[in-house]
Amino acid sequence: LQKEVVSYASVQRYLTEIWTGRVDWSFGKTVAFTLMTLICPPAWFYFSLPLDTRIGRAPIIKFVCHIVSHIYFTILLTIVVLNLTHKIYEVQSIVPYPVEWLLLLWLSGNLVSELSNVGGGSGLGIVKVLILVLSAAAIAVHVLAFVLPILFMQHLDSDQKMHFVRTMLYLKNQLFAFALLFAFVEFLDFLTVHHLFGPWAIIIRDLMYDLTRFLVILLLFIAGFTLHVTSIFQPAYQPANADDGQVMRLASPEQTLEMLFFSLFGLVEPDTMPPLHLVPDFAKIILKLIFGIYLLVTLIK
Repeated sequence: LQKEVVSYASVQRYLTEIWTGRVDWSFGKTVAFTLMTLICPPAWFYFSLPLDTRIGRAPIIKFVCHIVSHIYFTILLTIVVLNLTHKIYEVQSIVPYPVEWLLLLWLSGNLVSELSNVGGGSGLGIVKVLILVLSAAAIAVHVLAFVLPILFMQHLDSDQKMHFVRTMLYLKNQLFAFALLFAFVEFLDFLTVHHLFGPWAIIIRDLMYDLTRFLVILLLFIAGFTLHVTSIFQPAYQPANADDGQVMRLASPEQTLEMLFFSLFGLVEPDTMPPLHLVPDFAKIILKLIFGIYLLVTLIK
């Protein structure tokens, strides 16, 4: 019944006016605005403010800023998870790096936003909660990496303490990697908006649309799993020599993406992957768990 009502031209016109907030922009101008907010963070910050203007009140502007905000958050999580600013085995202090402080600040904002919108979430609202819970667990692990050596490991030398700290930091990154995986799933929540606004609900039976939607969902899952598996192969301990560090050949997203692509055709198994000798022992368990979930998800899709 809902689709029949939405299919009427008058209803479509009314919903479109509400959606655009009477901001009469062409499709090209809307895309240009989206790219501007994505490329220019100050512009995104300005339009994200609660402006009492016609553009500031338009739902489509708020929606674009919300998408760009989530893209920034995903990029920030990726930088932390893949250790793009530093390697774990190079860490000499437990004090977080600037990018980690920025992530903590962003997560605090997400928590405030979630608490202020209790009961107003959509069907995928639980994903936001899972991201916050996993991130909170990761932060707790980082705090424990600082507290435990001081309280209970005073009998150990500095090298043994640092080995424990790097193991905990690796565990923290894996928790953030799970949060990153759910962050890609949260992108699906943005696609549901178009079922009420615009022509997507009208042409849902179109084969090319269904194929495009399938590819978008598949690419989102592949991207999330690619970054997660890559994070597993990030070395936590100092390699014995330069060649030893190169043995973990899945330390870049490009190599991991190639591996996951061929695994769709049954050409890759967990036991045939590069050795995990520079990471904690539980890394192989996480790898098999993530790889198994990936194969199940792609098989269902």
